[in-house]
Amino acid sequence: MGLMQAHNRQGKHQRGGLRAGLRICGSVENGGLIEYFFGKYGKRCLKNDGFVQFLRCLCCILDLESAHYSYKLRGSISARDFALSMVASAGMNHLNKLLDGVDEIPNQPHLCDIRITCEEFRSFVELRRRLQPFSLALFSCGEVNGLLTKEDFRRAASQ
Repeated sequence: MGLMQAHNRQGKHQRGGLRAGLRICGSVENGGLIEYFFGKYGKRCLKNDGFVQFLRCLCCILDLESAHYSYKLRGSISARDFALSMVASAGMNHLNKLLDGVDEIPNQPHLCDIRITCEEFRSFVELRRRLQPFSLALFSCGEVNGLLTKEDFRRAASQ
């Protein structure tokens, strides 16, 4: 594998298997969104209009992802395609196990005909985004013995 990564299709050697154009040698901590929001040197202030525009673009990206999986632009995606979209954001440690589960979806009679609408897709993405803060709120609201009451659950959900 390493030998294959070290050469491109034209037979030229590459630096450590990376693409020839990649020249990242330092920290990328201040790159990406931080640089986009605050400028190259981090001195610019984030304006509300710019952030709102970014969020609108993010919603467009979700629409594009759901349209990518939508067969003949039906406005819905299959359960298998929905699962593939979810697996795409999973950690590498669990990838094989999750992909095996996705491959089993067509064999499950209660899952093979399910269609997920774009609105349901977006709602699930929102739920996934809020899951970690919710789990932290559950942990902080729980009793010392680790058991949650109905009131603990309601209090955590409202935070």
